Amino acid sequence: MGALDFSWYNEFTNYITILTYNKYPLYVAFIAMLLFMCNTMSRFVLIVTNVAMANEIHFGDKICRSVLSLDSFPPKADLCYSKPLLCDNTSGGKSNDCEWYYTGTGYEYQLLAGPLFNIIFSFSLVPMGICLERNRNNRKTVIAYSAVLWSSMVLIGGLSTQYWHLALTRLAIAFFEAPFTAFAISLLSSYFTQELRAMALSLFTSGIHFGFSMAFVIKIAANDLGWRAAYFVTGIPGLVLGLLAYITIREPGKELAKGDPVINNRDKTISKKSIDQTLTPAPLFNPLYIMIVLAAAARCGGGRMYSYNFHNYIQHYYPGYPTEHYLSWIPAVVGIFASTIGGIWADRKAATSQGYKGRLKVLLLGVWLSVPSAVLALYMPPPWCFVMLLFGAFFHDLGGGIITTVLVEQAPAGRQTSAMTIFCFTINMLGGNLVLLLPVFRALFGWLTSMLLLWPGAFAVSGTLFLWALILSDKRIIKKTDSNPNNHGIYV
Repeated sequence: MGALDFSWYNEFTNYITILTYNKYPLYVAFIAMLLFMCNTMSRFVLIVTNVAMANEIHFGDKICRSVLSLDSFPPKADLCYSKPLLCDNTSGGKSNDCEWYYTGTGYEYQLLAGPLFNIIFSFSLVPMGICLERNRNNRKTVIAYSAVLWSSMVLIGGLSTQYWHLALTRLAIAFFEAPFTAFAISLLSSYFTQELRAMALSLFTSGIHFGFSMAFVIKIAANDLGWRAAYFVTGIPGLVLGLLAYITIREPGKELAKGDPVINNRDKTISKKSIDQTLTPAPLFNPLYIMIVLAAAARCGGGRMYSYNFHNYIQHYYPGYPTEHYLSWIPAVVGIFASTIGGIWADRKAATSQGYKGRLKVLLLGVWLSVPSAVLALYMPPPWCFVMLLFGAFFHDLGGGIITTVLVEQAPAGRQTSAMTIFCFTINMLGGNLVLLLPVFRALFGWLTSMLLLWPGAFAVSGTLFLWALILSDKRIIKKTDSNPNNHGIYV
């Protein structure tokens, strides 16, 4: 009987040791994660207040319904619903009991969710990314100012009385949020080496899941306090954390700021030198980069379709169902767990002979396994649809930080920020605006088919493109050579 293999234990203890040497970088990653949570809350507070806002400000789709049937949608046996003209003529009779009810959906809602945010967000990234590449000494200042300004716009949005007020503050939120992601990823990439980079970026991106869940926690409070209170509660934490980031986060040393982490004997913040150039050099716009960006855009499009419309989908088929009882914790709990597991798994894969391709394999597995779970979530009734969502969210969120890691590590030296800027621009312009297709598809095919095409369908497209990226990466991997015994085929 062979000896027991305890190599996994040694690898685990070594990983913990590296973590203990990176306490301050982990603090920076934690603050960045909390700011990303506030960032996400400011985006998704829209989806938990859309109905209340639409009925007060009057925008989007509307139906004629009886004031006595407010708990039923669509109203059953409702004379008003079957004869919409009664809402336009309330001069007498039973028509006085009819009124317009705004569903919180339609083009006006999709504009707030999509183009009014994504276009400004995306186009603001380009000049800011160029600025960052030229001056990498003010990243923490930009991150802090960005948080304070977008949070202020959220607070102002809570004072809106007309649709254009909402639209204008939405544009401002997008503009001030634009620099945050690229600057934060650049800062974290300087602090963390190969052994921890995917884990750190996964921790950072888990803020998305916390933010999405917190939006539904706020919905519970908004049911009693009103939609304006939801905006105020969303904006205040970002102000506080922005100030905390400005005071406590510092730029890394010169070696770290150049993207070449080294041992720091005094602070022990970095475990060992990181070698990022593990693929053969290529221009910024190389086939592998383009394929990763397109695959991520399709994944982003499916994710946005779920985020902005799954709640509306459930409300359409199951009126009044308390989605907040599930969406207030599933994305956060599953998201942080899956992102951490995916990041550590990818880091360990990268540390073995699988190298760069190991990261892509973890990402590819998660994308494809999320497809059947999303399909079942659409077909099954509550609460079973949320059980399927548990599995779907886990597989999808495995790749949260891996995408940014494989993107940064294949980029030319010194061009990582440009790579991230173009990446964020593309996924928001292509994937972020996919929600605009929903009203068109819904008119043609109905809710179910439209969501199937634009949610799990987008994930399937993403999985296909990531598979292609995996094939392309093989052509750039630095191979082992027998002629040089010291060449071990270094990978990231």
